[in-house]
Amino acid sequence: MYGEKDGVLLAHPSIVLEATRQIRKAIIEISKEVESKRDRESKESTLYNYIKSQEFTRTLENLYGIHQLMAQLQDKEEKAHERLWRERKELQSKINQTYMTVSNAVESILQEKPPMAELIQVDTQEEAQTPKQLPVPLIIKRRKKKTTQDEDTASD
Repeated sequence: MYGEKDGVLLAHPSIVLEATRQIRKAIIEISKEVESKRDRESKESTLYNYIKSQEFTRTLENLYGIHQLMAQLQDKEEKAHERLWRERKELQSKINQTYMTVSNAVESILQEKPPMAELIQVDTQEEAQTPKQLPVPLIIKRRKKKTTQDEDTASD
């Protein structure tokens, strides 16, 4: 399919097109590498000069300043979130207290107890525990009914 005769490459016509593409691609890559080696020293020198320059130093200082501003913003955001979470927690506590108030009122209605009945019971229990002077019992005498005999004897 291919060969060489008197320093000339010979190829079958069916592979000539692909062989040409491969040779061209190889020549382009070799050319780029040769150029790169030539430019390498000048690129290294240019890069070193840029790193030593005032422009690079200002750019790094600017980058550091931006980083500082971002850190401050992050701190502000964290404080704002903490404040928001604290306020939200307080509101949730108020919601729970209000719910308990409504729940106790509904429960007392359903159990036919006056609201705050539990507190009244506690007060009466406390009173029962404290010694008090007992009132003197009243003695009630029963009257006899007047019968007809009693009336007769009374009139005599």
